[in-house]
Amino acid sequence: MAINPEPWLDTAQMAGRLRIHPKTLLRLRAALFSPFREAVHYRRGGLTTRAPFQWHADLCEQAFTEFGRVDPASIEAFSGEPLLVDGGYRSPMQALAQRSRRVLR
Repeated sequence: MAINPEPWLDTAQMAGRLRIHPKTLLRLRAALFSPFREAVHYRRGGLTTRAPFQWHADLCEQAFTEFGRVDPASIEAFSGEPLLVDGGYRSPMQALAQRSRRVLR
């Protein structure tokens, strides 16, 4: 892997390099099992939490490539049957939303 002389890219540039949509990149960053870690693969370009992200091109590309994908059958319930989650029954979408809220806290 060649070292990039200018390793930090904005979200649109990094998404283009990975050939995914910028929103997909941001969703992957916020996911429960994300391939990206703050201060390793990305940083904020300012002093606030609303500052734009800057991505380390080479480290992000490596993490994205080596990331273990999830079997869709393990997270989808096409039958519409409720899932047992945290001691209570929830629909698949409710379970996913609850899992996402835990990550954002």
